[in-house]
Amino acid sequence: MNRPEPSLWNEVEAARRLPWLLVFRAAIGTVLLLVTIIVDLADWRMERVSATLYAVSAGIYFLVVVLGLLLRNGVQPLVLGSVHLAAAIFTAYLVVGATGGVESGLAYLYFLAILDGAIIGGRRVALAVATGCALVYGGQIVAQFYGYTGGSVAPDDSIYANAVVSHLAGFYLIALLAGYLGELLRTARAETGAAQTDRDLAERLHEQILQALPLGVLTIDAERYVRTANDAAARILGRSLEELVGERVPLGLAADLGGPASKEVSYHIRGDDKRLGVTFARTDAPGGSLGLLVIEDRTEMRALEHDLQTKERLASLGQMAAGIAHEIRNPLAAISGAVELMRGSDDATSRSTLEDIVAREIERLNAMIVDFLGYARPMRPERGQIDMVALAREVCALITQDPRWSTRILDVVASGRAIADVDAGQMRQVLWNLLRNAVEASSAESTVQLCVGVIDGMVELAVLDEGPGIAPEVLKHLFEPFRTTKADGTGLGLAMVHRIIDAHQGTIDIVNRDARGAVATVRLPLGAVSAPPEHLSR
Repeated sequence: MNRPEPSLWNEVEAARRLPWLLVFRAAIGTVLLLVTIIVDLADWRMERVSATLYAVSAGIYFLVVVLGLLLRNGVQPLVLGSVHLAAAIFTAYLVVGATGGVESGLAYLYFLAILDGAIIGGRRVALAVATGCALVYGGQIVAQFYGYTGGSVAPDDSIYANAVVSHLAGFYLIALLAGYLGELLRTARAETGAAQTDRDLAERLHEQILQALPLGVLTIDAERYVRTANDAAARILGRSLEELVGERVPLGLAADLGGPASKEVSYHIRGDDKRLGVTFARTDAPGGSLGLLVIEDRTEMRALEHDLQTKERLASLGQMAAGIAHEIRNPLAAISGAVELMRGSDDATSRSTLEDIVAREIERLNAMIVDFLGYARPMRPERGQIDMVALAREVCALITQDPRWSTRILDVVASGRAIADVDAGQMRQVLWNLLRNAVEASSAESTVQLCVGVIDGMVELAVLDEGPGIAPEVLKHLFEPFRTTKADGTGLGLAMVHRIIDAHQGTIDIVNRDARGAVATVRLPLGAVSAPPEHLSR
């Protein structure tokens, strides 16, 4: 792709570089002045040369002062740059002419003029200045060769030829190289400026995004001091940015920076307790930065969840009350009928049968009330470090002692220990309900398995039966109270199990197996000491 031709002069670049060139030109004048003084003190016979050099030095100082004042007063830099370059060529002409012309050792002043042109305007200006220097120097040498300058003519004509060829070639070579380097420098500065602009834009965008986030964001160094923080972090933590930045991370947030990446903590702020979600990401950035701390205020969300749970619980209790009222009718009707029959019956056998009916229905009512109270009572687990393998074997032994299931086969599959942080009594109730359901669903000759192990940082218990499985429409409502497929069931067993597991921050899932039967899987928080992970077969 063809680039557009740049203008011969860049006014901005000229305005920026011209003051430095004037300082450099003043330094050259100073050098000439010092050389001239040394020549005079050495008492060399160069009176005419000394006078010229003094005049050139004075002229340089005068020109530098004038151009500096004009530049400061707003005169166009392009005009002043042109004057400066013309004066540089003229200065070189005077000095070279005064110091021997073709034999002068100060012809490098022409090269300095070309370099000035490259610095001010790049390659094109440098070539223009080189052409000017070539014309002036070439004319100067020709005039000296023919004796027009009044000096002596060198005996060897080759000196003139070599001087003209070498200097003219040097002029243009310096112009090309200096111009090329100047353009490289200009391009590099333009790209650096563009990169700096992009960086500034990215930093501003990053800052705006951080300030717009509803999440608090802190950067932390290796000593756990806050390096930066956004407004949301200051608002959530109840501090100003000045109080937060430069201080150590608040103790409630820094207690476990080396622990899990995400956690929820309780944080006390000016008499209020907040629930904060804290996510820590470690970074290995230069400068000793330890990581990034993201804080989310979950206080209102947790309050809403609590209100929702309360409302759901009230709705569930209302539903349960309606279910209990419905369930109580049948036993009450049976008791009422039996009592009526007992009043009009004198037969001892008949009265004994009716009394059994009354006792059985009363027992049924009592069991229903006990289950209801157990379900309605708040769950407050008394946690301890419980070996779930030993507990599983204990519950299996209790079930096989029941005459109804004494012939059933219950197999505990485990390797090592699986310590869970749970309430032992409530876990017995969970295992009893799950194993009893599995035994009742399986045939007499089949085996019920209870697998215990540690998987992905959780204690897992899986009860596998070989029954007919669970109908899809029943699976959807398994944990709802008063949902049962048993003729004598209350429908509170699995509902109670679900409540107990929730109170332990665990999970329970019941699904049909691929082959035959169903599997109930319970996952519970890991205790302090457990065996290595065991992958349980299904």
